[in-house]
Amino acid sequence: MTRYRQHISMALFAVFLLAGPGVAVVLAADCFECHDRADFKGRVVHAPLKSGDCQSCHSPHVSRHDGLLLETQKELCFSCHQSLQKRIEARTVAHDPVRKGECSACHDPHASDHRDLLSGSLSQSCSA
Repeated sequence: MTRYRQHISMALFAVFLLAGPGVAVVLAADCFECHDRADFKGRVVHAPLKSGDCQSCHSPHVSRHDGLLLETQKELCFSCHQSLQKRIEARTVAHDPVRKGECSACHDPHASDHRDLLSGSLSQSCSA
């Protein structure tokens, strides 16, 4: 990254800190300097991505978790989907990825052409 781009990135980060979440759209545009926008489109779009709030799930720089996630996948997904977590915990038998908190084994965390952000049709997702 050139020095100029580093200064611009730092300035944007400072603006975000001072202005708050309303600047998330600007920072999401920064994400697409490296990531292809086409990979994040679908009929169903996850709410944080739709609002350009990539930082609600990802750290832009460093993380202890895969995908630069702020928390483990399970903790992160259930931080917004508490009612789903309660329904899952109430069951005595759970699908293996559900039990392990591997939501992205069946769901695309960004966008999908299938309901509930499934990675494929229900039959495709369940047979994978």
